[in-house]
Amino acid sequence: MTNVSCPSCGIEIQLDAKKTKLGEFLSCQECDARLEVVWLDPIELDFAFEESFYYEEFGEMGLH
Repeated sequence: MTNVSCPSCGIEIQLDAKKTKLGEFLSCQECDARLEVVWLDPIELDFAFEESFYYEEFGEMGLH
């Protein structure tokens, strides 16, 4: 098991390093932030990217 900090509240979240996958989504049990695994070695979490927000803001090509 690996401890990773929530980027929102800083609480330690335990993840199984062997089962965790890049792009996996999870929610912080403390602050309910929606998180995504963005790096595997070491495991790093960031706020989950909302695809619908991206397309509304920037359009399909990523430009506004």
